[in-house]
Amino acid sequence: MRSLRGSVLLSVWTVGTLTVTFFLSLGFPQVFQEIPSYAIEDLTMRILKGGSPIGFKLAYFGTLLLVAGQFYTLRKAMRRVPRIGIGSRSAWLRGHCYLDIAGTILLMIHSGFPLSFRYANPFPYIKPTWGIVGLAGVQGFAAWVVLAVLISGLLGEQLRRNPLRLHLIKPWLKIHIVLTCLLFVFGIIHLFIVLWFKYVSAG
Repeated sequence: MRSLRGSVLLSVWTVGTLTVTFFLSLGFPQVFQEIPSYAIEDLTMRILKGGSPIGFKLAYFGTLLLVAGQFYTLRKAMRRVPRIGIGSRSAWLRGHCYLDIAGTILLMIHSGFPLSFRYANPFPYIKPTWGIVGLAGVQGFAAWVVLAVLISGLLGEQLRRNPLRLHLIKPWLKIHIVLTCLLFVFGIIHLFIVLWFKYVSAG
């Protein structure tokens, strides 16, 4: 049963990672676009948010760092495969933590958190009858889940270091995995919305 659950989680991870990688590949050419001079001279929260040239780059590299950090999950799944072992588990875990911290910071700046966080309360922006436009609040959910995953990860690191709290690792891990799955879901919906407005509704 445990191996079946592990296989399902690995499959979900693979699908989510490949989907996000597909969106990243679509946005790759824009990474090299020049940043307008006004954006460099006026580094306000508005300029740093999504939709601006700098905001796009923050989101792109933040997402790239989070995806790279998730390869720790793949490393854990590969530990039972004979003759496959690149680096120690602790080294991969440190890399996972550092990449996720850096990626979260970039994405939270991109969202406008905390000074210009338009979707801080995402519920008023969820209107299913409005179609794609009615899903705008998902961007708020995605930002909050990014932050929740980071806090959950930091909490797990503290639990791992405290022998008296090791019994809490398993329930914590389940919550952490659920939050990560939600991040994939909300993140992919957000990327789809961005893609829709950029290429479909624009003409």
